[in-house]
Amino acid sequence: MKELNKEESERLSKLAIANGMAVLFIGLVAGVMLIFSMLGGVGLWPLPIAEVNVPGTTRGWTAAHVGGILNGVMIATIAVLMRHLEMTGKAAFWVGWGLIITGWANTI
Repeated sequence: MKELNKEESERLSKLAIANGMAVLFIGLVAGVMLIFSMLGGVGLWPLPIAEVNVPGTTRGWTAAHVGGILNGVMIATIAVLMRHLEMTGKAAFWVGWGLIITGWANTI
């Protein structure tokens, strides 16, 4: 556990924002899988319909989609708030790394 100065706190905040956007992107990819799960196939008009077997249930893909998006937005929002409040010291360390770890733990 380390006391973070202002520069290190800002760097950790940027890292948390980047991780939040990565979690959000995974939520968006889960949304594409949700669409395939609900439709059962992909069809582009002049081409024939290609059946797609997506593992898992529609309910599971819905949870992955919504959870990923909400977690990503939450991480980015709190990280921006952390910068706005100019949080430093141990609090910045715990909040920053707590956001990153929680976001990925909920995603994986």
